[in-house]
Amino acid sequence: MSKQNKKESERLQTEQNKRTTIKNHLTRFSAYFNTIKTQDQPDLTELNARLVRAEKLIDQFEEAQQIIENLDSKCDENYRTVHEPERCSFENMFHALMAEVTHFLNTKAPDNPVDHQDSASTSGSRAGNLLHSLSLKGEAAETISSLQICDANYEVAWSLIKERFENKQLLINFHIKSLFDLPALQQESHTGLRQLLNGLQKHLNALEVLERPTKHWDDILIYLLTSKFDNATRRSWENKINASEIRTLSQLTEFLKDKCRMLQTLETETKQSSNKSNSNFKQREKTKTFLTNTTKQCVFCNNEHNIYHCESFLKLTPSERLNKAKGLRLCINCLNNNHSTKQCHSSGCKKCGKVHNTLLHFPKQPVQQTSVEADIPIDIPQANETSSNYSSLTCHSPAKSQILLSTAMVKVADKNGNLHDCRVLLDSASQSNFISQRLHNILQLPKTKTNTSIFGIAQMHKNINY
Repeated sequence: MSKQNKKESERLQTEQNKRTTIKNHLTRFSAYFNTIKTQDQPDLTELNARLVRAEKLIDQFEEAQQIIENLDSKCDENYRTVHEPERCSFENMFHALMAEVTHFLNTKAPDNPVDHQDSASTSGSRAGNLLHSLSLKGEAAETISSLQICDANYEVAWSLIKERFENKQLLINFHIKSLFDLPALQQESHTGLRQLLNGLQKHLNALEVLERPTKHWDDILIYLLTSKFDNATRRSWENKINASEIRTLSQLTEFLKDKCRMLQTLETETKQSSNKSNSNFKQREKTKTFLTNTTKQCVFCNNEHNIYHCESFLKLTPSERLNKAKGLRLCINCLNNNHSTKQCHSSGCKKCGKVHNTLLHFPKQPVQQTSVEADIPIDIPQANETSSNYSSLTCHSPAKSQILLSTAMVKVADKNGNLHDCRVLLDSASQSNFISQRLHNILQLPKTKTNTSIFGIAQMHKNINY
């Protein structure tokens, strides 16, 4: 197992353990609520505190479950049998429990939440205990904020709270309004679709607790929910369902779950591809920096400089430099020792253009015509003098000659492996191999840009780009 796979496996196990812990928290809260809801005087302060903490479990579960699905290499195969049942089980339990607890806090209360004090009790103790027991806040606190805390206002405060929060119709209206107020989606997003689906299930569960016939609301809910879709999601929904078919809410919820899974998978793959590209880019830059900072050692004197900056090497004559370069097995063209002269792509001599380094250039020797004339006797006949002048001229003129090179017919494979008949020119003195642009187009071979000067017969010069 590679280090990357091992790291992902360890993180997958960590998130699975985290998900188990979240489910255990919800189970303990459910057991606690089932215990206190049968009590005559439940501790509403503690219940409120536990509810606030439990409401965060759905977001924690969603985060852990999403990471688990991202790390699962067989997510597509396991979604129907593993991940989807896991989601549905937790979400159904969570929303049903939250609706029941909220309904209990809003409509249920002990008949006598405050112990009646004896006649010696101080004024206001019963009303103070009532506020402490209920831990009122928000709208509930505002309902009795105008009352003075005293024993005489106890019954009044309790009646106001019951009248305000024991109204089932208000609760029904609240959840129906919340369904209509679900946020509309602007673009495809598994996060937005998941929030839409969770909101639908939460308010439907609350309405079922309030004994509303939500099982017969499919048409209204489908119209309401699809009106919140973005254009792409709406198009996918219309393509999935037959136009003549009566649609059900269960079909819509299944569609949303599949859509969430698909978008989540695509977003995960996109992020992984982006991270891999960024990692490769950073690695390439790191390599370039390393090579730039490397100091080359002189192969002639072993000091920290290049050979063409070496004072000892520069003191030698061109002939001595050439012999040293050959002895050190250096490239004659660039004086490096990591390739041969035939493989060198550097430009040639800056003085004559030939394939050798400028430091190895031999200057031309001037013609010593005076010394030749001194060796010739004065009384030589004119004919001999003419012949001698003719020979001297011939010696310093470029000789024109013809060279015959052999050719051969060969078969060359293109990039797809297909063979083509080609004629090659065999030049044993050539230091490089060349093909024509026409042959390159036929073979469709890859090419690399370069800027190199080529010198041929009679020092003919041509620049090539590939």
